[in-house]
Amino acid sequence: VLGSIEEARRSATVALGRIATAAGIGIVLAGLLLGLTMRRALRPLRTLANAARDAELDDLGGRVELEHRGDEIGELAREFNRMLDRLEQSVEDHRQFMASVSHELRTPVTIARGHLELLTDAATSGSPSEVTETAGLVADELKRMQRLVADLMALGRASDDDFVLPEPVSLRDFLDELQLRVVGLGTRGVRFEPVDDKMILIDRDRLAQAMLNLIVNAELHAVGHTTIVVGQTSSTAPWIGLFVRDDGAGVNRSVRDSLFEPFVKAGSSEG
Repeated sequence: VLGSIEEARRSATVALGRIATAAGIGIVLAGLLLGLTMRRALRPLRTLANAARDAELDDLGGRVELEHRGDEIGELAREFNRMLDRLEQSVEDHRQFMASVSHELRTPVTIARGHLELLTDAATSGSPSEVTETAGLVADELKRMQRLVADLMALGRASDDDFVLPEPVSLRDFLDELQLRVVGLGTRGVRFEPVDDKMILIDRDRLAQAMLNLIVNAELHAVGHTTIVVGQTSSTAPWIGLFVRDDGAGVNRSVRDSLFEPFVKAGSSEG
């Protein structure tokens, strides 16, 4: 009986050892399998992480090639690529903005510098009338730069909630004030047509700035003498239409669709 008990004990010990060995091997294999599974599952996330790390402002052309997946990883990849698209467009807009600023300010700065040099010569050897005339030209260019800076500041605030502040304004009073500002700009050949005596809800400064830009651009791109007309179109309540019209060649058809996009120019100019 004792021998049978010892033999059973040894058999149980051997069996337990085999079970423990098998369990250990199973745990190791399960760990390896889990590691491989996790590595395979995390590979797309590492791809996204690498793409995010490699994205630089001077090179945003790379995209994550995981959009074909139909799971959450694929949706994340699509959103990531859309984010890169928006970021790339934003950087390109910023570059165009800086190029536009450089172009717009270069001309008046160059002209003002040249006139200042002439002013220095005129102050020593020229007549008082030459000094006055040259100083007036410099002042004109400085005013132009001031207007450009104001335009750029307005562009930077265009996304603010309080950028547009409508208020009740008399249509006639608004256009009378606009006409005085046009006279102050020295713009010639502008005719204001009679308008209705109505109250309108507008942001006076923003609308005046927009219409002044249209008037200045009409004169700037005119070839020879051009008549610029400002007036009111036929109105349908609750709207009032205003126009700035000239008798020039008009806008090239190739740029009409994109004319109101930022930094688009209708043609080459010095302005």
